[in-house]
Amino acid sequence: MEVCEFLTVSSLEKVGSSVRPQLAESENVMLKNEVFSFQIAMMSKEWDRRFCHVKVKGKIAKFVTVRYAELVPVSMPAKYECDDYYIAYDPTMLPDVLLPLTKDGFNIYYKQWRALWITVRGNGDIPAGKHRLKFVFTGEAGEALGEVSYTVTVLDALLPPQKLLYTNWVHYDGICEYYRVKPFSAKFYALTESFLRKAAEHGMNVVYVPLFTPPLDTAVGGERTTIQLIGVRKTAQGYSFDFSEFEKFIALCKKIGFTHFEMSHLFTQWGAKAAPKILAEVDGEQKRIFGWDTPSDGEEYVAFLTAFLPQLVEKMRELSIDKNVFMHISDEPPASDFEHFAKASELVRSFAGAIPCIDANSNLQSYLDGISPHPIPATSEAEEFLPYNIPGLWVYYCSGQYNHYLSNRLMGMPSQRNRILGVQLYRNGIAGFLHWGYNFYESFLSKRHINPYICTDAGGPFQSGDSFIVYPGEKGALDSLRHEVFYDAIQDLRALQLLEEKIGKNAVMEFLEKEGVKKGFCEYPRDAVWHAGLRKRIYEKYFGEEQA
Repeated sequence: MEVCEFLTVSSLEKVGSSVRPQLAESENVMLKNEVFSFQIAMMSKEWDRRFCHVKVKGKIAKFVTVRYAELVPVSMPAKYECDDYYIAYDPTMLPDVLLPLTKDGFNIYYKQWRALWITVRGNGDIPAGKHRLKFVFTGEAGEALGEVSYTVTVLDALLPPQKLLYTNWVHYDGICEYYRVKPFSAKFYALTESFLRKAAEHGMNVVYVPLFTPPLDTAVGGERTTIQLIGVRKTAQGYSFDFSEFEKFIALCKKIGFTHFEMSHLFTQWGAKAAPKILAEVDGEQKRIFGWDTPSDGEEYVAFLTAFLPQLVEKMRELSIDKNVFMHISDEPPASDFEHFAKASELVRSFAGAIPCIDANSNLQSYLDGISPHPIPATSEAEEFLPYNIPGLWVYYCSGQYNHYLSNRLMGMPSQRNRILGVQLYRNGIAGFLHWGYNFYESFLSKRHINPYICTDAGGPFQSGDSFIVYPGEKGALDSLRHEVFYDAIQDLRALQLLEEKIGKNAVMEFLEKEGVKKGFCEYPRDAVWHAGLRKRIYEKYFGEEQA
């Protein structure tokens, strides 16, 4: 009798219980520059089975990476009265962090299914054709435990370059606090490069730049660890600015491959009532000169911005990034504070010129009134904006988009609900996507630091997974299952753009309509089997059924 059972399954299955995986999958297709993923589910039939190793064989084995999908606590899977498209509603454990394999191997659990996450990275030079991958499993003493195969057909074509502008806000203080490193030290930059590279590998092409400590998710009167790129000196004659750290940071981001840059918010979150925390050298000492006690429209802060913004814009031109920059005013301003937001917006735009000011803002009237010319509505409100054909419209989601079958990457949701967003972005003609939580390792309102391996819900207010999508590993960022699935969503979008090159936009829209994907963000086939085969059906239309 075989002591272990191995089964290849779709990347859209979350494997981690005594229940046998349902989405068995033994073959699929990819293009030469795709990143394609599937899983190997495994379970031991002997209680004393401990560790094993895996060896990958096949012509394209060098393009394959194997990681272990480790379970994490999902303390808040769902919140409020939500819809019925969740994996779990009560606290549980689900696979999320993807751990590199070590020389010690990995554990196969007795009568409990776990999974290896298999990634095939095309890189453009993977050979076209049908390739059989074999995975051979051995025990601690080298004894054979079993083997399993998966067939990948590489089609001789390339996904087009990504057009979608995509950002997650990187919380640089989280890197400092978790690893206990000094901001902008050599260790800080090495770790930050790891986190940013991981983001760029998954389609992120817009990077959040901390001019001053970002005034995000901070309790009124509270402070987060200082992360300030701009050196400020205050004298009786006024202000002077040191951009050397800013230049170093931009150079790093360019080296990694980021093409667009968003400057950190110049006013506090939820209404622009106050200035962010800003430190300056005053009489030879570093002092906080602005913060919660500084009115956003006060004479002092207006004078500061009047001195700073022209120099910032000039520095952007000098670094040749001014055509690819976004400014931020205040995140998610409520209608009750639009008076503050309007003043702040007018001031910044008077210096920004052609540089767009973008903000997460779901209030349509503020766009119609000209207060927010480049709004980013949440997906739950975006359909109100679509009839106005706003050029270059972005959307976002956060913990509030949990109902009505809206896409999100919360841990308690099925992976297909994460991945459907790419198709929806294409269907609705969306130019950009924003998410606030790349690595927010803090509790709600940043009142305490958290360990994301233990606390996945920011201390309770957010559903598990809303506040981060990567984990802090020993030497840098580690991917999550949700991060890989979200990149598949972006590749779905690019596959549709490839098809558009062949048959035209209208024909692609008709294809999606027949597939059951409606305009908006709520109506789509809630079916992982349907989605697992979507890319193949796209390629069948592009190449013809014989080749695909």
